[in-house]
Parts: sequence; C-alpha cells; structure tokens
Amino acid sequence: MTLAELARKVDSHVGNLSRIERNAAKPSLDLLYKISDALDYSLSDIFFMADSNSTGCHKQSALLAVFISLVEQDKDLMLEFAYLLQQRGHNHDKDGT
Repeated sequence: MTLAELARKVDSHVGNLSRIERNAAKPSLDLLYKISDALDYSLSDIFFMADSNSTGCHKQSALLAVFISLVEQDKDLMLEFAYLLQQRGHNHDKDGT
C-alpha cells in the first residue's frame, strides 16, 4: 500500500504520514488506531514493531511483520516450525554439536 492510499484510508495527508514515517512527527493516538485498522494490525503489534526497530532487533521485527501478515492456519504452522527449531537447538546443545 502506498502512502497516498493509506492517507485516503485514514483521512490524513500524505505529507503528514511521510513526516511520521521519517520520525519527523509523532502521530496522535486516534491516527494510530486508524493506521492500525487500515493495515489490519493491532495497535500492540505496531508498538511492538516500532520498539523492535528502535532497539535494533531487525530480524525480530521482520519475523513479527511476516507472522502478523499470515492467515491463522499459517500462523499455527509457523509457530510449530519455530518450536521445532527451538527443540533442535536444545538437542544440539546436549550433543555438543
């Protein structure tokens, strides 16, 4: 979605959204709710992604963005895969490999 499309959906101006995107302005809480609805994210997801970006956790932020965009069935599959990877890591620690 382009900034122009988002601006139309949230009844804002492209310039305003551009300033927010560049951290030159802070959005109101009302605008944040509109943006989260337009992007089909929860407000907590947006805050978490913003916090991850500001703390340098780019991989975590990217993973969360992908996870949020998935349909529910694929979210379950991704979570199962993550648990398998986690278990694999624990097994490697025990084996010394």
